[in-house]
Amino acid sequence: MSVPGALRSLAHRPDTLLVGSNALGLALGLVSAAVQARILGPEGRGEIAVALVPGTMLGMLLSFGLPDYFGRRAAQGRPLGDAAAAAAGFAVLIGAVCALPYSLFVHGHTDAGSTARLLLVAYALVSPVLVYGYCVTGAVAGADRWRAVAAARFVPQAVTLVGLVVLVGVGPSPLSVGMLLVGTTLLGTLLPGLLARVRPRGRLRREEIRPALAFGLGGWLAGALALLNQRADLLLLTVLASVADLGLYAVATTLAAVLNAIAVSVAMPVRNRVVRGEVALAPAASAVTGAVVLVVAGVVALALPVLVPLVLGDSFLPAQGAMVVLLGAQVPLACIVVLTQCLVAVGKPGAPLLGELAALVTTVALVLAVYPVGGIEGAAASAFAGRVVSLSVLLVLVRRHVTTAPVWRFVVPTRSGVVQMRGAAT
Repeated sequence: MSVPGALRSLAHRPDTLLVGSNALGLALGLVSAAVQARILGPEGRGEIAVALVPGTMLGMLLSFGLPDYFGRRAAQGRPLGDAAAAAAGFAVLIGAVCALPYSLFVHGHTDAGSTARLLLVAYALVSPVLVYGYCVTGAVAGADRWRAVAAARFVPQAVTLVGLVVLVGVGPSPLSVGMLLVGTTLLGTLLPGLLARVRPRGRLRREEIRPALAFGLGGWLAGALALLNQRADLLLLTVLASVADLGLYAVATTLAAVLNAIAVSVAMPVRNRVVRGEVALAPAASAVTGAVVLVVAGVVALALPVLVPLVLGDSFLPAQGAMVVLLGAQVPLACIVVLTQCLVAVGKPGAPLLGELAALVTTVALVLAVYPVGGIEGAAASAFAGRVVSLSVLLVLVRRHVTTAPVWRFVVPTRSGVVQMRGAAT
């Protein structure tokens, strides 16, 4: 193959598209986070976090595991139009059933007239659309429409950055910045379906409701706990910490979380391959992904002494220690993301529940015990420990349900594993 031909082939690989788009989204996200930190300061950033953290989580949780169902069905050959029609039906049902509980949560979690309440109300209003978008995005990924998925990794970040620049000119506030983030979250959720030109065809069939909910709810609790585990430390700090500490920690988690995009980039193509029978790919995918995240996290951690004062400002220097620990915590999380999708692929979406429950108990107990004496660094270490517990349990489950490869192959990359990953990505 000629060099231009090889480059074209490389550019069309799903891992290249997704990692490249996520890298661009990561860079834009870091710039966006830096601008938010500069214009709002720790307290303003903390005020937004009080609403955006639970609001984002609730939007995902209200999908009740259905995106995994639609992704797996699309990987098995289901037409996207049928999936979109079913997703729209489920979105309407979920919106109607959950409207009152969501309203009660908003009322109990926030003060009347506060920025946090207004932002959570905005999330509540768009939540059915978010559910539809998450389900369609799952189907688009299951159908290997990687260009549409890739665009959603960086376009919303670019729109956010442009919006922040505009707000700087007119006078930003926590409310205006928060509403911008709500809008770009909605954009990112709908974009894959729009770019893939997915239009609902037909309607939600009654006979599909039970199997879809059975699969979705089978993995929903595990998925909900996994999502909660990724934010449990930050959620606890919304109650335990001062607004300033919360703002520092929110920026630290934002920085670390962008590395999660690497694992997601690998997990979706690997899931599709495992659905089609390539179960031996799971150990290599876990080990190689963890190694890549470790290298990237190390580079970012070494650059923090320069980046933090230069990009965020001296007021965010106290967050540097927590940033280093949270960057390290992304390594076990990367393996967790990949292996969880492998379990979904073999029809075991609820299998990770035990590991996620153990991780949640570990994280919550440690944050409550360590934060009063260890501050935000202690909270970050608690999150790290929880992810190690989750990965340990998940390795046992994957060896039971997916492949019996030795444990070390899931965490130590090998040359043959790299070759497997290259082959799986084509």
